[in-house]
Amino acid sequence: MTDHERRFNPVPRRILVPIDGDPPSEGAFAQAASLAEALDAELVLLGVESPPLVEAFAMAAAVPAAEAVDEMTREHVRNARDRLPAGVRSRSIFGSTPEGASIVDAADAEAADLVVVAMRRGGELSHLLRDGEDRYVLHHCPVPVLVVPEA
Repeated sequence: MTDHERRFNPVPRRILVPIDGDPPSEGAFAQAASLAEALDAELVLLGVESPPLVEAFAMAAAVPAAEAVDEMTREHVRNARDRLPAGVRSRSIFGSTPEGASIVDAADAEAADLVVVAMRRGGELSHLLRDGEDRYVLHHCPVPVLVVPEA
C-alpha cells in the first residue's frame, strides 16, 4: 500500500485516540472504541499529559511534577483499556507535551488512518490553555481527524 493510499483509506484500520484524563476526552474515547469495534480496527491509546494537569503539579511543588503527571497519565490509559469492549484490539503509547504535537507525531509514527479528538467547551481560561493544541492537530495532522463534541 502506498503512503497516499494509507493516508486516505476510506475504512480506518488503525484509530488513534488521545487519553488525557480530561472529562471531554471520554466522548472521544467512547466514539473511537465504538468505531474500532464496528470496523475491526486497532485502537491506539495515546497517553498525553493534559496542560492544566501539568500546570497544577508545577504550582504544587510538594510532589515531583514530572513523575506524578506521568503516573497519572499511565493510570488514565490503564483505566481506558479496562473499559474497552471485548474483542477490540488495542495498544498503548505515550507522548509528551505539547499535546498537539504529540498527537500529530503519533498519528504519523503509528500509521494511523484516523484520529479521534474531543471538542472542548469552556471559559476563557480553557480556551487559552487548549485552543492552540486543538488547532495544531486540525492543521497539521496527516490523516483525517474526527472531532467529537463534549456531551
